[in-house]
Amino acid sequence: MKIIDVKNIDEAVNAAKNILHEIFDLKSINNIAFTGGRFGASIVSSFDPRYITKNIQIFQTDERFVEYDDEACIQRSLKRSLSESGINLDPDQLNFFKLGTTYIESIDSMTDLLEQKQINVFDLVFLSLGEDGHLAGDFKNCDVTIDNKICYTENANKPPNKRISYTASWLLNSDHIFLAAVGKEKEKAFDDFLCGKGIHSAKINYDKNIIVLKDKNFK
Repeated sequence: MKIIDVKNIDEAVNAAKNILHEIFDLKSINNIAFTGGRFGASIVSSFDPRYITKNIQIFQTDERFVEYDDEACIQRSLKRSLSESGINLDPDQLNFFKLGTTYIESIDSMTDLLEQKQINVFDLVFLSLGEDGHLAGDFKNCDVTIDNKICYTENANKPPNKRISYTASWLLNSDHIFLAAVGKEKEKAFDDFLCGKGIHSAKINYDKNIIVLKDKNFK
């Protein structure tokens, strides 16, 4: 695990971009999973189009159970950010959770997609630590977990309360991981995460290439 101090989200994105050049030069990246929120939207909108070839499969780490035209919809935000970065993708390259359906149907569709695309772990994933320590849409008490890979909750600590997500344990097993922890409100969650008291601390795989982009104002 490597920790890099940053002042804000913009600096976190720039730090990630510098390291991404090295990753793409050294390794074949075939799939990428993006989180939502400020970090996810910012990293996608500034992503170098040269790295998104026709062989790349794009995933979202999680989704909120809202309509597509809702501002809280993560896949809507990701598609908008991809467009802003000048990246044009075929529909087959976008692998998103189903909206406007039951969570069971959405889970089944994502399970099928992972099998069809032959994905055991993601090559590259971008995450942001929540104020309560959640990662992606994996909160402390998920209502349903399938094969320790996909989870669903109707009781997220912040609205929208219904969330579907890849589990933190599965995402933290990805080959390359960028984890942003920026903002004073996330300081305690970050401290807990590192010292083993966070809700997902036990799931950290230190054999993986984990880059933590930490707020430099944390004590």
